[in-house]
This record gives sequence, C-alpha cells and structure tokens, in this order.
Amino acid sequence: STAHPPTDPRIAYRILPTLAPHYELVAMLPNVPPGQRNGIRYRRLAWFRWVWLRALVNYPLILWHTLQLRPALFHLYDPELLPLARLVQLLLQIPVIYEVHENLYKKLDAKARNQSSMAAWVFCWADKMAQRRFHLIF
Repeated sequence: STAHPPTDPRIAYRILPTLAPHYELVAMLPNVPPGQRNGIRYRRLAWFRWVWLRALVNYPLILWHTLQLRPALFHLYDPELLPLARLVQLLLQIPVIYEVHENLYKKLDAKARNQSSMAAWVFCWADKMAQRRFHLIF
C-alpha cells in the first residue's frame, strides 16, 4: 500500500496476520519501520498526500523491490497501484490479487485533493483492466 499506514486496522489486524501463516510476506507500506516482525518482512515506502507524488517516488521503489524479490504473486490494496501491478504481472508472469476495499467510482467527487479529469480517466481505465486481468477480492 502506498496510501495506508502500517497501523491501518485492515492491514495490521486482518490481512497480514491472516496471510502470514500461509505465505512468505513482504509488506511495503509508508513509514513502516523496516525489518522482520511476526514472520513478515517490511519495506518502507514514502508517504505523500498527493497521489502523483506517491507514484513518482514509490513506483520505482516498489518495482525495484519486486524485481529483486521475484514473488509468486502480487497483492495490492490501492487503486493507484493498478498500472504498476499490470507491469509487474507482465514482467514476472505472476498472478495479481487486487483487494478492493472501497467503491472509488462513488468517491471520486469526494477525493478533492487527488481529483482531476486525468486521474479519473486513469482510474477508470485501470479498474477496467484489473477486472479483466487480476483476481479480485471485494
């Protein structure tokens, strides 16, 4: 996640603890202390309020870590990571799981900070692509 802190209850108390006993996990999160805890390896990402800054700084970092780690699958939570996830899928030929936790179509108007016609267009394109190419969890 590039948008959620390591203390986000969905990630800290539901997703990571549920997956850790079954998978070797590497969690890339903003401002997380790097290291290994409870069987999960953590990698720190930068956090920015603006989506375009998060993408500019974190996309290369996530791609670098992912290419180094060569995971068996790529699991993401943030719609802003959909284009990067498709690139990872193409480069590594691995499945992608997109965990949809909000109806962004209904919230686009409320996301004033990151709202633009370009951002809306990119999200709509990426969401349609994800529906065709990724495994989805609602």
